[in-house]
Amino acid sequence: MCDNDGIMDRRFITILSITAVIIISAGGVCLADSHWDGTPASATPFDQKFNPERLGSYIPITHVPPPYESLFDLFQQARSIRYVPDKADDEWQAPETTEIFRNGDCEDQSLWLFKRLKQNHYDRTRIVVGKTGRNFEGYHAWIETIDSSGTRYILDPSTQRKVWKRHQLGRGYYIPHFSYDGEKRFIHEAGR
Repeated sequence: MCDNDGIMDRRFITILSITAVIIISAGGVCLADSHWDGTPASATPFDQKFNPERLGSYIPITHVPPPYESLFDLFQQARSIRYVPDKADDEWQAPETTEIFRNGDCEDQSLWLFKRLKQNHYDRTRIVVGKTGRNFEGYHAWIETIDSSGTRYILDPSTQRKVWKRHQLGRGYYIPHFSYDGEKRFIHEAGR
């Protein structure tokens, strides 16, 4: 494989290195996509909560005309909704109710943000129910979305001050159990 001064060897090693980087990167994308996708499900424990008739008109989504709001601006608007925990039963209010009263808990803020993101053409958006960490008791709701460049974000207006890229948080945080994209339900590995 050697010609003048090992040029061919260096080219071969360079091509081999680039190929390895591409394969490793593709593997990372596959892992992220499988984590995102979950398995389509006919039912989840949250079906009554995800019920579009009960929640009002947040489905179907009517797109707003351009210019669209950025996911960062929409996240800040969701953060401005005052956090008020449910008094007794875990009641999920319609986004219109959250809009009027400007308060709600994690799922109310997330449903409001879900609707607004979908209206602004963030079509790969899901409301997620899961654990924020391995030792977290109970369930928490947040939003995950993938933008047009393929970057995946975690938006949790009830507990976070900023939007996070999924890869910044690591696998031990924001562990999805169930998700909903507005039409389909998904069960994720941790929810089995």
